[in-house]
Amino acid sequence: MAGGSRIGPWTSENLAAAAIPGPAEDAPQEYRNILCNKEPDYRRDPPLALLNAADVSEPGGFSRAGSWTHIKMSEPTIDGLRQAFLAADSRIRLSSQALDDDSTEIAAIAWDGGFLDGQAIRFNNGLNVLVGGRGAGKSLVIESLRYAMDAPVAGTLARGNHEALTKKVLGPSTKVSVLLRDAPPSSRWYIVERTGSAKPAVRGSDGTVIPGLDPMSLVEGLEIYGQHELSELTRDKKLLAKLLSRYIQQQDGGAATHARFHSDLSESRDDIEMCLDAIDRLEGEVGSLPKLRHQLEKMDELGARRMLQEKISFQETVDACLARKTALEELQSRVKKLADDLRGLRMDHPDEDGRNTMAHIGKIGGNQADNLVETINRGIDDIKVRLSELEAERPGLEGRLRPIEEALRTEGVEASAYEQIATDIKALTNKSKKLKDKREELVRHHEDRARLLDEVAEQSAEHLKMSERAAKKAGRELKGRVRVTVRPSDDLSELFRLLKEHVSGTGPQNTIDRVSDREDFTFRALASAVRSGEAALRNQFQLTEASARNVAAAGEALALRIEELNQAPAAYVQLNVGEVGSERWKPIEDLSAGQKATAVLLLLLGGSVAPLVIDQPEDDLDNRFIADTIVDTMRREKCRRQFVFSSHNANIPVLGDAEQIVTLQPSVTDGREHSQISRTETGSLDQEKVRAAVERLLEGGRVAFELRRAKYGY
Repeated sequence: MAGGSRIGPWTSENLAAAAIPGPAEDAPQEYRNILCNKEPDYRRDPPLALLNAADVSEPGGFSRAGSWTHIKMSEPTIDGLRQAFLAADSRIRLSSQALDDDSTEIAAIAWDGGFLDGQAIRFNNGLNVLVGGRGAGKSLVIESLRYAMDAPVAGTLARGNHEALTKKVLGPSTKVSVLLRDAPPSSRWYIVERTGSAKPAVRGSDGTVIPGLDPMSLVEGLEIYGQHELSELTRDKKLLAKLLSRYIQQQDGGAATHARFHSDLSESRDDIEMCLDAIDRLEGEVGSLPKLRHQLEKMDELGARRMLQEKISFQETVDACLARKTALEELQSRVKKLADDLRGLRMDHPDEDGRNTMAHIGKIGGNQADNLVETINRGIDDIKVRLSELEAERPGLEGRLRPIEEALRTEGVEASAYEQIATDIKALTNKSKKLKDKREELVRHHEDRARLLDEVAEQSAEHLKMSERAAKKAGRELKGRVRVTVRPSDDLSELFRLLKEHVSGTGPQNTIDRVSDREDFTFRALASAVRSGEAALRNQFQLTEASARNVAAAGEALALRIEELNQAPAAYVQLNVGEVGSERWKPIEDLSAGQKATAVLLLLLGGSVAPLVIDQPEDDLDNRFIADTIVDTMRREKCRRQFVFSSHNANIPVLGDAEQIVTLQPSVTDGREHSQISRTETGSLDQEKVRAAVERLLEGGRVAFELRRAKYGY
């Protein structure tokens, strides 16, 4: 086979496969490039099928490397074998290559009740395509998966469609069950069940419910997209940037760390605002302290303290006399009653002498009590005299103090306020100490917040670097079809929301217009300028005088919230719209709706081993790219992950060489609309009835078959 003699056999159109003892990379140098389809003189389309085959005389011989090959066929027929040779990239795995079952898969789904009552689908771990006419229930299958798994909905419109479909079509009593298989080596089985508005329940292989288990945690990275949801994704650069995370190994706990930072910043803001409120309140109260101290000092200079002391001393004397007079009057009353009681003293006695003796004792006691009453009366009279003297002295006292009162009144204060002012000064002095403590506390809060913001900035920078690495890796994997650059987002919608909420007048729109023109803009810099005031806002961000005044007036409340905003990485996607063999890159903003969705779908197809579920992706795609670009990527990626698509476009199941095509047929039984899954028209394209269903149901069915026939001889 040296020289030209080997060209004939190796280039013959009748040659479909070649047997090799191991991987193609281990073949001798003179055959390696031919086997790998890299030698120009021997290039084939489709590439040659490579098989591991060896003479095996006993079962143990299959344990030898290179003695067997995995071949996908719906049925073990010669035609099936021939088609496998012609689609080797999709259907053949050498013994040295990993099988397609080394990732988590959605194994099956079933319905009890509703439009798909009694139906079930067993999914393949490669490419699954749901086909059927309008209203057959293809979208319901997709949304049932999302419903059962409680998977998130990325798009706003898609969320509304999902809720409407599950509410109206599934209804409150339909139970959806999903069978999951964990990735090897554990390969554990789980059943997820959900009915109505209840949360999903996860059962283990023994049927026991596993409490608190989130079904999405069982299929980490699972993505489900409804109709036109790809189109929604194209309009959100932050969501596009998140898609890039699939292309790199994320650090554990990254999302949790971000959530913790967000929570810590929110708590920090609450602490600062509570501290500021306390400071504002205390400053308002303590603000009157200098004035009160001045008033007290002035009153002291005018004799208010001496006047107050004299008044207090005089009144204390009067009050003491009155209190003593009242006490004596109460004692007098009690003694008078005692005298009456003694005089009326009687005692039963057996003889008259005894009775006379008791009467005599009572009389003596009564007389002594009368004497005491007289003594008390003299004391009361003395007090009355003293009170009269004090009342006579009062005009003189008031006369002496009147000039002081008039002088105080001239200063705008009443003499009677002296004591209250002194009390207020004492209370406010204590509050002044609290104010000092609060100001020191505020400084500590700001220092803690600054350290936290530094940590957030560090994490954001690391996140941006990881996103940039992901973008480069995505470009390499997508091989000249899509390329992505990453930079901090220029989306200022959250800033605009804050400005609308906190700033009056024309400030919000003017601020957005000015800051969006600055390439070095950061939220933290804007927050600092808000704190610094109008001049900083005019000088650093060229705000108008009115806008700067309005924004600065929002103060610390606005600054705290602005500096918490995050310039998350945003993906700027370009699609190669050139013909085969040429490159013509266009940014996603300049692409048609179909081209935008094509770029997003290419990103979704790669970078992950988790199942990807999409409802009618072709609705959003540029049809030219489906056959030229999408299908090639799909065929390559389905070897390591599961795809579940619904479709009206034959190019997806035919050129994608779907392992499982599921045909749904709408039906009416006893006036009830429902859908049935055709068992005879479910399988791969090896089966004649499946091919007939594809040609009958899908747009471009015959054309897709002709394209496949031209390439594979199908």
